[in-house]
Amino acid sequence: MPETSNEFLMKHFKFIAFLVILSLSLGCATQSIRVEIMRPAPVTLPVSVKKIGIIDRSALTEEQYKSTYFKSSILSKYKDLPKVAAMEAILALTDKLTGFGRFSIVELSPTETENKTGFISNPLTWKTAEQLASANGLQAIISLEGIYVDAYTEGMVTDAQYATKEGVAFTIPYFTDSRQINIQSTWRIYNTQNKTIASEKTEKADYYFSGNGTNNDPTYKSLPNRRGNVQNVAQIIGINYSSLLIPYWESITREFYVGNDSKWLDAADSALVKNWPSAAEQWLKLAKSSKLSVFKKQAYHNLALAHEMMERFDEALSFAQNGYRNYKSKGFKNYIETLNQRKDEAKILDLQFGEQK
Repeated sequence: MPETSNEFLMKHFKFIAFLVILSLSLGCATQSIRVEIMRPAPVTLPVSVKKIGIIDRSALTEEQYKSTYFKSSILSKYKDLPKVAAMEAILALTDKLTGFGRFSIVELSPTETENKTGFISNPLTWKTAEQLASANGLQAIISLEGIYVDAYTEGMVTDAQYATKEGVAFTIPYFTDSRQINIQSTWRIYNTQNKTIASEKTEKADYYFSGNGTNNDPTYKSLPNRRGNVQNVAQIIGINYSSLLIPYWESITREFYVGNDSKWLDAADSALVKNWPSAAEQWLKLAKSSKLSVFKKQAYHNLALAHEMMERFDEALSFAQNGYRNYKSKGFKNYIETLNQRKDEAKILDLQFGEQK
């Protein structure tokens, strides 16, 4: 007598349950992918700011110089190093801001200021700032308010042990010379349209150079040129400071579900080569055709990801919110927070690129 359907299910229940669990577990596999997203810069100037003046107010009077560098090795022989550093930092900053494309840059004439706190100039008066802006057609001014350079060299001698071919030990002096460059700078950004200081920031850079050998004179000479060292480090100061106004790329990791059949794997292949429109189209079909809720849930997550990568944040949020509404998953809740943050950042990025939407 043949088995009834109920008898078959009872007899093979464990095996059928195993197949269901296996299918579901295979469907829960995820794939990580590294993607680049743009993040906004820390400071946002109004869209109306198109032309910026850069001024060097770091120059010191003779008395200010003596009081600032009275303990430093650069007091006399390398007295021009702070000026060299200021010039290189401003050149690097100008180059980066010009390359960004939003701003046109005007280099203003350097000035000495009597009113300083230490080596840092007190803020520009708004009368002076407005005069500079009016004379040069500016909407903002970036001021290098102060710069301090420390460039010192140290030497050390140790005993180096050697031996002749015959095995006779002998000792000779071994010289190590090092040079450290420390630069500290302070900058302010003046928005002359609304008379506010948009930013006040200290930018520092420290670099270490060394040389060694068995002869002191060549060892010392193997160190890079002191002036060149200062120029290189000052350029880093200017480049780093430019990041205050320039958006940047950040590498992040996202994950998507790869499913358990060829259609899911085809969609995953599209995602891996970052063909997000194709991946989204395939995942939408899977969301509509999948019978099991677990696969629909995964398709919603993947669809949110694809639209995030296409910077369609409203659509991404719609899929993530539907996923959370239907499945109450903590993963969806966290992703909604991430997408809201990215949507807010997109608005800031529009402003930082000079676009008002």
